[in-house]
Amino acid sequence: MALILFLGLLLSILAAMELVEIVEANPFFMFDYIEPIPDAIPPTITIYNPMNSAISSSDIVTVSLNVKKPEQSGWISSVAIVEYSLDNSVPVQIYCYMWPNEGSGTPEFGTNFSLYLLSAGKHSLNIEAVAAVRSWKTMEIFWLRSSSMVFFTVGTEAFRPAITSIVLSVAGGIVLLVHFKKRKH
Repeated sequence: MALILFLGLLLSILAAMELVEIVEANPFFMFDYIEPIPDAIPPTITIYNPMNSAISSSDIVTVSLNVKKPEQSGWISSVAIVEYSLDNSVPVQIYCYMWPNEGSGTPEFGTNFSLYLLSAGKHSLNIEAVAAVRSWKTMEIFWLRSSSMVFFTVGTEAFRPAITSIVLSVAGGIVLLVHFKKRKH
């Protein structure tokens, strides 16, 4: 009898573990996936920095952005995923939160982060956001995506005159120093 009770307990623990894995793999398993409703408005992405056509003198660029959830009458929505891609590289996820209960995700996501050791030249930064829009009445869910891209430049031609003038000034100083040293002798 104790063996049967132990095996029953072990079996129920294994079943619970499998259910947890299914929920973690697909937190919206209880919803029916549908196509976005007509006229659905995707999440709004605002990139504050870098500005389009900006020129940075540093190889470190601070990114500042904000994403707002879509507003759909009669539906619950939230920002679920935010990613960035520099120069069409593989996307890097900076936010991900999905859970099937009401209030999952966030209504608004804002962040600041830095991109380091950027090469001189032109760059593109693409921000993509995914929002979950769901109805508890009909148990339906759909996804809305949006993206926003800015183009900026890291220290190239715009800064060469300044660098050139510094180099010429230092070279001129060295020439004068050598000239006056020779003159003293």
